[in-house]
Amino acid sequence: MNTKRPTEKELLDGLIAHTAHADQLAEPLQPAATEREAKEVEALIGRIQRGIPL
Repeated sequence: MNTKRPTEKELLDGLIAHTAHADQLAEPLQPAATEREAKEVEALIGRIQRGIPL
C-alpha cells in the first residue's frame, strides 16, 4: 500500500507569517503556576529518591 505524502508546496499552502510563528503567539504559564509545579516535581523526585511509593 502506497501512502501519498504531502508535498512541501501543499504543506506551505495557506501558511502566513502570523500562523507560521505560533510558538511566539502562545501565552506563557503564570509564574505562580510554574513555581507551584516546580515544587510538586521536586517533591516527587525526592519521594522517588527515598524509595517512597507514589
